[in-house]
Amino acid sequence: MHTDETSAVSSLPNTTPKPHRRRVFVAFTGIAALSGIGFLTSSQSSAETASGLSQEPQTEAVAEPPKYDVLRPTPGGLTRRLEMTGTIEPFESTELFARVPGYLKSSHVEIGDVVRQGQILAELDAPELLKDVERCRALLQQAESRVIQSEARLATSRAERLAKSAQTEQVAAQVAAATAQTSLQSKMLTRIRNLADQNAVEQKLVDEHVHRWESAKADEQEAEAAAAVAEAELVALDTRIQQAEADLKAAEADVRVARAELARAEVLSSFTAIKAPFDGVVTQRNFDRGAFVRPATAGAKQSLFRIARTDHMRVVVRIPNPDVPFVQSGQSVQVQVDGLLGQTLEAKICRVAQHQDRRTRTMRAEIDLPNTEGNLVAGMYGSVTLTIPALPDAVTIPESSIVARTHPNQATVVIIKDEQQELRPVTIGRTADGQVEVLSNLKLEDVLLSNPPS
Repeated sequence: MHTDETSAVSSLPNTTPKPHRRRVFVAFTGIAALSGIGFLTSSQSSAETASGLSQEPQTEAVAEPPKYDVLRPTPGGLTRRLEMTGTIEPFESTELFARVPGYLKSSHVEIGDVVRQGQILAELDAPELLKDVERCRALLQQAESRVIQSEARLATSRAERLAKSAQTEQVAAQVAAATAQTSLQSKMLTRIRNLADQNAVEQKLVDEHVHRWESAKADEQEAEAAAAVAEAELVALDTRIQQAEADLKAAEADVRVARAELARAEVLSSFTAIKAPFDGVVTQRNFDRGAFVRPATAGAKQSLFRIARTDHMRVVVRIPNPDVPFVQSGQSVQVQVDGLLGQTLEAKICRVAQHQDRRTRTMRAEIDLPNTEGNLVAGMYGSVTLTIPALPDAVTIPESSIVARTHPNQATVVIIKDEQQELRPVTIGRTADGQVEVLSNLKLEDVLLSNPPS
């Protein structure tokens, strides 16, 4: 019995190890706990052993414990390839509506024609717009004429004011002279009266000086009145100048309004020519020559043309909700378009919407592809393959080492610790090719059963 037990224990270290995997004997109590299987042993009674009978010794039958594989987790999570359906769309696409009403006079392009930016695609017949242009031009000329008239009136008023200012100065000089003459006559009259009081001169001479003083006083008053009139006329001229300046500003404003109206009329008139907004291809033409075209401002629902830019194309894919956190701009993808006979195109994700559609629970992403040869056509579809990198903090174990899954992302594994078995719950992530990504509660140094009994 002692010899058999020694042989069983010694078989553990002699097991040949493999990378992250080896075979060990599981202890009796551990196996009984997992599988519920007990081992029976037989032995001879102590009485028969002590009697020392001469019969041959019986060989004990000892059941060999089952062997299980053990392993250690592999560092890093799982690298996964995400395959999605992609749809080819033009890099730019727009519908061209009429801006003004009119009859389609001519159409210069057809479906499939390559056009350049600014190229005239069609022309509308709208003669009333041409008449508006002529009317606005006449109004502009009329406003400009009023500006010239206002400038002339302003110049005349300023000249009159200058002349009146000179006249006012002259009248002021006359007032000063009359005031001086009045003062002189007043002094002479005082002197003569003093002499008359002394009977040195006749009263007749006094009366003459009184008359002279009164005449000088009248002249002074007349000069002052003329000065007041001149000042009033000067003020009136200043007011006239201000009015002329205001009229000039109003006339200049009328010119600006007339020019704006003319520019608007010319812009509306230019809308009779339908031009290409960018280089592209005509993908739709909805009107024939002679048809009446309503403008978009009047509620038109049908466009004249649809233009698509095709030198660059977009591949639009929808990222499923679980993979949204792992998709970023700049990631490399492989695009296979069904119409290109399996040709694989290397590209990068250029734009990510960073917003999920609430109806489909997917996020839009776009991939730009050059289309210089014109092989890609809007509406084509194919597959887009994106490699999602592994999580560096995760570990990987075989799917067979999972005892049970208690939740879509929860499972249980069997850990060998101190030669004892231990059930440990872990959080799992992706599963691919028989491998499971463990996100938490499992370390690289842990040893676990590779294929534990269920």
